[in-house]
Amino acid sequence: MSSLPQLQQEVPDRPSVPTANTTEPQQPVAPIAESQAPAPIAKNDDQIMVEAPPGLATDNGGDASPTATKTGAAQSDTAQVSTAPAAPAEPVKEEVKTPAPEPVAEVKTDTNGAPVSWSLQVASFKDEQNADRLMNKLKSQGFKSYQALNGGLHKVYVGPELDKDALNAIKDQVKSKFKLNGFVVRYQP
Repeated sequence: MSSLPQLQQEVPDRPSVPTANTTEPQQPVAPIAESQAPAPIAKNDDQIMVEAPPGLATDNGGDASPTATKTGAAQSDTAQVSTAPAAPAEPVKEEVKTPAPEPVAEVKTDTNGAPVSWSLQVASFKDEQNADRLMNKLKSQGFKSYQALNGGLHKVYVGPELDKDALNAIKDQVKSKFKLNGFVVRYQP
């Protein structure tokens, strides 16, 4: 195995950089006089005329005379030039409409600070498979459902909902679709 010769390079000292005073500009800034700003000369549906400020170099060999451009399918060989100054454009004001916030229903809390919510108990089964079957039927029809083991029975619930009135409307839907007459109970997580 051959070893490579060690190369040593000297790193040149870094030149000192003067610190910048951030309160004053680094280069003098020349104010732009109104006479130097391009002023529109004419405008109609298919052409816009702009006068170049004095001393401005242009793409056409330094000639800063007015030029016309026409957009559209056909362009004319001649352009009309108007020397009347155009009126300044008025700023466009857009109204931003923010939607009014929807009223938020007041959420009641229990003594532990948990939100009070409600469930609809629709059935109780001794056999867990029967509870699973009903729960899956409810879910297939778009109802939020769950089951809980309580006192040796597998109870099937729909919910929970924060609004008791909304749960009563769901109760009517479950009764019409499944012929089950459930009852509203307090949700116990």
